[in-house]
Amino acid sequence: PSEPAPGVLRAYLRSWEDRDIDGLVRLLHDDVIFAMPPHATWFRGAAVGAFFRSERLGRFWSQAYRILGTRANGRPALAFYVGDGDGFRRHSIQVVEFAGDRVAQVIQFIGAEYLRGFDVPERLAAA
Repeated sequence: PSEPAPGVLRAYLRSWEDRDIDGLVRLLHDDVIFAMPPHATWFRGAAVGAFFRSERLGRFWSQAYRILGTRANGRPALAFYVGDGDGFRRHSIQVVEFAGDRVAQVIQFIGAEYLRGFDVPERLAAA
């Protein structure tokens, strides 16, 4: 895995924040892998973009959420928080592997418990 240019990492994070699915898909390597443990969800290549556009992920896109950049196992990672009425609570962490300036692999660990031990706040205030 390679370290992405700062602009590429910012573009990736911004695509998630802005719900820019087309921009997000443009950043994916042709044979990207996307998995979401502990769910039995695993996609490769064009199926990742199709999943991002699916109704199954539509519920996530429709909720209020915020993202903080962090690191996990020496790799870029995104800490996701979802709105709960009084601010934002921990939701999941996404570990991202890049190949050049494209995303090669994404592992999205679903569940607040996966964020224990990371230097990210437990909650975020409402904006």
